[in-house]
Amino acid sequence: MTCGTRTLVATMLAATALYGGSTPTAAQDERLTVHDAVRLSLENHPRLAATEAARQSAAAALRETKADRIPQATLEASATRFQEPMLVAPLHSLDIAASPPQFENTLIQSRFTVGYLLFDGGRRGAGIGQARALDESAGAAVASARMSVLEEVTWAYLEVLTASGVDEANRRRVAALEAERRRVDQLLTEGRAARVELLRVDAALASAQADLVAAQSAVAVASRTLARVIGVEPGAIVPAGLAAVIATPIPLAADPIPEALTTNPDLEQVRQRSNALREAERGARATWFPAVRLTGGIQTFGSANGHFSAEWQGAVVVSYPLFTGGARKGGTARAAAAAVEAAEELRLMEWRVEEAVERAMASYQESQARVPALSTAVQHLEEVARIEQLSLATGAGVQTDYLAAEAELARARAELVRARHVAIAVRVTLARATGHLSVAWLTEYLENGS
Repeated sequence: MTCGTRTLVATMLAATALYGGSTPTAAQDERLTVHDAVRLSLENHPRLAATEAARQSAAAALRETKADRIPQATLEASATRFQEPMLVAPLHSLDIAASPPQFENTLIQSRFTVGYLLFDGGRRGAGIGQARALDESAGAAVASARMSVLEEVTWAYLEVLTASGVDEANRRRVAALEAERRRVDQLLTEGRAARVELLRVDAALASAQADLVAAQSAVAVASRTLARVIGVEPGAIVPAGLAAVIATPIPLAADPIPEALTTNPDLEQVRQRSNALREAERGARATWFPAVRLTGGIQTFGSANGHFSAEWQGAVVVSYPLFTGGARKGGTARAAAAAVEAAEELRLMEWRVEEAVERAMASYQESQARVPALSTAVQHLEEVARIEQLSLATGAGVQTDYLAAEAELARARAELVRARHVAIAVRVTLARATGHLSVAWLTEYLENGS
């Protein structure tokens, strides 16, 4: 995390911790928005660093494999000390009539060789094709990891807001029940209420307080999860310091599955891995062909006292393994089986992508219907609870009806909070399933509320 980013987060968290979101101030406006959380997660998440390192490794492997198409040059040099004097140059280079052969104890030799693989049955091309497919797969893995992090941090952010909203709903229920208990206690003191009414409200209050404790625990867990995802200290996230998230309408195709089968990065990763294994199978079959290599070079001979001479060499080398003990046949069969396995895994991944899109679409449509329905239900239940409370105050109501209305209202409020955030989250999941999830997409379709 950069120094500037640390300062920004520290300012945000310090402001929200100080003011607690209760009083509108200039400091309170410096909230940690969902876009801030996304930026921080992209800077700090280890999954992105790991997949990027893997992509760089795959790119390097591709460059290494492509080098096989270039002639290879080698330079060797040696200095050897013999116990007895050794002939300095080969006999065929000596002119015995002009000068006698030279013998020395220390011989110096060097060799410069250039070699090129002229034909190998397609093994080299298959290796390059395999490395290229693995490089494409690594690139898709980076895109998939990036989308996964975007989805994870958005869900974590929304989960904090959801838990905070559920906590608020339970707090309102506890406050209402505490007010009812004070009313009943006063009536009991005046002799105008039965003790069973106090017991009944105490039981409802205890249940509400238990729900409140569970809600507070959920807030703490969600806050720590978000802090971990964006790379800040656990416990640094204050729910009051988060801004509400509002989703704008997104365009949806009538059938997004064909598009998802083309743009989904997880599917592309598996597809390229399958292509790599097909290339590996082609390379294994190429071992049944002979290899032809051209070599040439210059070799020098000399000694510690000089007497240097040089000669050129050239050769055409044909190699073919006549007997491998079944290793070649086994390798070909293994590569073919791996290619078939990868093809079936690709089909399975296509099914999973289709299922993920269908589930996301169903969740999206469900959320579109649940939010307005629950909003109406909360409005009606608020009115029911108000009427029941007035009835109790005038002595015309039944306490059990009021307690039931408050419990139902608290559940409806909590469900409405969840539904609103699920409606946003499933849009993010759908964007990931169709391969469109990005920072630009989040910027366009997610806004920060007050």
